[in-house]
Amino acid sequence: MSRKTRAPLEIDVYRGPLVESIHHVVAVALDEHGSIYKSWGDPAYVVYPRSSIKPLQALVFLNSGAFEAYGSKLEYLALACASHNGEPKHVQQLKNWAALIGVNESDLACGPVEGSRFRHNCSGKHMAAMSACRHMGWPIKDYYLYEHPFQQAVRKQLSDLTGLKMELLPHGGDGCGFPTIAMPLQQMAAAFLPFVTDKKKGILPGHTEVIMEALAKHPDLFSGTDDLAEQLIRKTDGKVFVKPGAEGAYCGFAPDKKMTFAVKALDGAHRAAWVAMLNMFFELKIITAAQYGSLLENREVARLNSRGELIGTYKILGSAITQGKEA
Repeated sequence: MSRKTRAPLEIDVYRGPLVESIHHVVAVALDEHGSIYKSWGDPAYVVYPRSSIKPLQALVFLNSGAFEAYGSKLEYLALACASHNGEPKHVQQLKNWAALIGVNESDLACGPVEGSRFRHNCSGKHMAAMSACRHMGWPIKDYYLYEHPFQQAVRKQLSDLTGLKMELLPHGGDGCGFPTIAMPLQQMAAAFLPFVTDKKKGILPGHTEVIMEALAKHPDLFSGTDDLAEQLIRKTDGKVFVKPGAEGAYCGFAPDKKMTFAVKALDGAHRAAWVAMLNMFFELKIITAAQYGSLLENREVARLNSRGELIGTYKILGSAITQGKEA
């Protein structure tokens, strides 16, 4: 049954007794039929999904045959879906992958972070794109540009998943150089339905399953050590997945509950998107009270000062939901 609220979620951020900041978040949860189970704000609100759809872009890497051709390493697939932290383990896996397909670090179109392109949080997505190009015989050069065959394949995949014609939608440049295409929040959530149902239009057999296996086995490569996305997978035993994107655009799915989700913090605040997502999971009984409380203690949403002292709370629609921390 569709349940909507007219207003976005309001998240009040308290420091002591005073509201210091206010965030507004639009969110939608879909059932297995693609119908709205519950939404907050306008589910047709158009956003750039940014990195929240990396698992969908990774489907092109799988469909190309490159995953099998280069050893079917789940570590590489997790990195293809990742916004990682550039930790040594991430960098080493990416260097191994580059050597396997015969490309140099300088071939990555994403800019360097602390002197290395492998440290860029999107470098796994770029390695997956180059792997697909190498296997398909497409040129490596300019693989990130809108008209390149790889990007055309990504748009075809997204069109199949959303029912929208990507070519007709607004697009801009993402932080790593890839195009990012704007779409309604509801269609962002709908694009993940193949991960929770048998509806697999445009997806070859086993591909959503192997992505979930890669993320469940290597959440630290998909995210980073002790990051919330990693902790969510571990604390739910691989039953709930969230992919964060820049500017507070998040997507997620819960296979056992046959539900998908999308969230957008209207001011782009990362902490607001996380708090809203966790609150939604708790309200819809996707996570337990114990999991909810434990995840809210994570540094990405909690509010402690640098001395480790409690300095504030978050409240949603007037109800306190966490004793948070702030670094």
